[in-house]
Amino acid sequence: MNPPATAPAEAARPTPIAPPKTMGDEGKLPPTQQGAAPEMGATAPAAVGAQKRMGDEGTLLVVNAGNRKVIWDWISKERKGFVVDITDMSEDYAMIAMQGPESANLLAKISDLDIEGLKYYHLTRSTVLGDPEVIVSRTGYTGEDGFELIMHTKKAAHFWRELMNVGKPLGVGPAGLGCRDTLRLEAGMPLHGHEISDTINPLEAGL
Repeated sequence: MNPPATAPAEAARPTPIAPPKTMGDEGKLPPTQQGAAPEMGATAPAAVGAQKRMGDEGTLLVVNAGNRKVIWDWISKERKGFVVDITDMSEDYAMIAMQGPESANLLAKISDLDIEGLKYYHLTRSTVLGDPEVIVSRTGYTGEDGFELIMHTKKAAHFWRELMNVGKPLGVGPAGLGCRDTLRLEAGMPLHGHEISDTINPLEAGL
């Protein structure tokens, strides 16, 4: 299980955000931009995630971990007829989400990233806590400004401890999915298994 998300003790009210591009626009996305992946009809679990274009490396699909097997089975079925290689790397990587008004300040303390140059729903590789292979995306599911850090699983615990230590003066602390849900609901962000599912289509969900 990945560590829970981090968030300031007092988060500001979420700011309305523009919807991301969809899977249908994937070919139009720049090499370092990501988009949501919806599907018309009933909303399939595999369709609810984020695609992160990694330049020549391919596309990284980040999805709800609770639907991992369902998603893998769906992708394996839908790949038929296409020349594409897919690899389940769920055990190899972990993600920690830093969300809230102090997230940029915290990231500045632990990375060499040009934070102002990283636009919303874009990503890059950056050296974070001395690790040059961390994927940093300006994303999250709270409606707040924030960042998601993807690192090798074996380094996740170290990252978590350091984020808590470095972020303490900024009021950073752990936040669970219940806290995340209060923020995403304010921002109008649906979650598979709640507002959308394989029996609730996008029109019924107000999307």
